[in-house]
Amino acid sequence: MSAPVNESQVKQAVAALMAYHEQKGNAAGNKQMLFEEESDLFLQINVRDIRTKAIARPKRIAIPHPYTVGNERVALITKDPQHRYEELVSKVDLGYTVEVLSLKKLKEDLPSFEHQRRFAKAYDIYLADGAIAPHLARRLGKNFMESRKMPAMVNLRAENLGQELKRAIESTHLRIPSGSTFTVKFGKLGLSVAENFDNLMAVVQKAFPSVNGANDMVRSLSITTNSDLALPIYRILEKPTEPLEQSDVSDEN
Repeated sequence: MSAPVNESQVKQAVAALMAYHEQKGNAAGNKQMLFEEESDLFLQINVRDIRTKAIARPKRIAIPHPYTVGNERVALITKDPQHRYEELVSKVDLGYTVEVLSLKKLKEDLPSFEHQRRFAKAYDIYLADGAIAPHLARRLGKNFMESRKMPAMVNLRAENLGQELKRAIESTHLRIPSGSTFTVKFGKLGLSVAENFDNLMAVVQKAFPSVNGANDMVRSLSITTNSDLALPIYRILEKPTEPLEQSDVSDEN
């Protein structure tokens, strides 16, 4: 089931959100700092029922215009021994710098909540061997696993490891934490309106059917940055579901 959104209205919403933040940056007098803090664009999904448990494996969603630029800091969490996977990664040409961290290394480096909090800010992208997914919550902590940086799963036994890692880095990922609101990154302010729109539609068409079902009816879709402003692009009304009019804009936390 695809999301019943009006593409013309969605594109206008993307343009409005980007224009709002450009104006906000100009008013603040420090556009560079503003863009660094609020440069990511997210699709916000609100569902009817509250999940009591997060899903440990994020769903990978390919986007037509990757927002990575090549200087992102990538952490790859693996099984032990760490040196084995460091050797594997060193043999592939990714165009990204990847630091391999084994579960044993994480146990040594993250003895407390404060260390886990710092680790959550140390890298831009987090990947993990899918084989160790059940062990990640214990090593990284609940708050990290519930965050937007929950590691994306990769198959380190893939025939083409470079392609597997590159696809994971250049895709976005649907992370479903506990609660009733999920967010999926779809773009950056540095991309054009058209590129962000293309990415958003790819995410909407993949994410909507993934969470819209008997137990998790989607109530609304909005687009937002790291700030409080959210522009709605879809909402269930009293009548059969229909796209929002462009004028129906509100602030949501």
